[in-house]
Amino acid sequence: MKILIVASIDNNPYNGVPRAVPGMVNALRDVLMGQSTDNQIAFVNVRDIMIDGIDCQIVPLKYTLDKIPHPFNRPDIVIFHEVYYPAFIRLGSDCRKYGIPYIIIPHGCLTKEALEIKKWKKRIGNELLFKKFVMGAEALQFLSPSEKRKTIFKKDGFVGLNVVSDRGEAHSTASLLVSSPTETDIQRSRVSSNKPYTVYTYIGRMDMHIKGLDLLIKAVAETQKTLRENLCIFKLYGPDCYDSKRKLTLLSEELGVGDLIEINGPVEEEKKEEVLLNTDIFIQTSRSEALPMGLLEALSYGIPCLVSKGTGLAGLINKYDAGWGEKKENSAQRKETEEAKVHNLAELIGSSINDKATYPQKSKNAHRLIKEHFEIKKCTEYIVRKYKEYI
Repeated sequence: MKILIVASIDNNPYNGVPRAVPGMVNALRDVLMGQSTDNQIAFVNVRDIMIDGIDCQIVPLKYTLDKIPHPFNRPDIVIFHEVYYPAFIRLGSDCRKYGIPYIIIPHGCLTKEALEIKKWKKRIGNELLFKKFVMGAEALQFLSPSEKRKTIFKKDGFVGLNVVSDRGEAHSTASLLVSSPTETDIQRSRVSSNKPYTVYTYIGRMDMHIKGLDLLIKAVAETQKTLRENLCIFKLYGPDCYDSKRKLTLLSEELGVGDLIEINGPVEEEKKEEVLLNTDIFIQTSRSEALPMGLLEALSYGIPCLVSKGTGLAGLINKYDAGWGEKKENSAQRKETEEAKVHNLAELIGSSINDKATYPQKSKNAHRLIKEHFEIKKCTEYIVRKYKEYI
């Protein structure tokens, strides 16, 4: 079997998709080569940038199948990461022309919330170009059941997840892996026990709307009295998006919680473990996600997580008692107001403060969730089987 993987990424360590793709490529390569030496995999990056950690990258003279080196000019299947890149249009057209099936992994870009960003540009682009590309795929590969439910295009699809390596680094594939970092867990417990205060941490893009950081600040304001009494602090890390850092700083000052919220820039990879080891609760209040990389890393470190429904992991976190997940709304609550969302998050924060005695058990449960639900080899083999079905 010959698989061609196509993406448009750079070596940005703070963006989920560039960090995810190498893990997927390598996980698939390992499984394919383990099954047969005749299996082959190649990666094409339409940005003409060599990507760290991928040793099967090829650079075509032009982004058409005929210009891709043999044998990947006629692969058995093509996997596209994301949608909105013009070079994908020609490659998708070539696939349809030569009868080569292709699968698209949207990474959340086709959900209703994501399509609201640059709404009119995307609507026009969909009608003129991208709708045909999406609907011409054999299937969409989603990263969570939540993403599948929220995707606008009604297209055949299946759920494959993200991957976390045994070093706690998140990657994307149709699978997820994690082995418990026992020493890390011991270190984290020691660091946490020496702190006089409780640290809530967020690591990800500083995107106020998609990541729900405005909701988080409002929820902090609603619970500020209890938070101060219990010596809690919220530390946010990430690269600025859409001037969100300034807006969030102004919002926290306006609501009188600037002393409770520390808004930082991106955390360097070599510093990330230190940040996680000093974290008591990882918090993610996204309005919409495919499957957030930072959240998976936190769970792999055995950190209890407090999450919104929009992360796609609230249900699993509640099932495993690995933290505090916002409950799924019933049909009568589907049009939930922003005020209700804030209140729900505030209640979760309050519960997390009251449940301090449960942190050690929730830490163990977080490890168990990752190990039982996202073992890399088993899940990647499942994805390979799905690809073979579509071939």
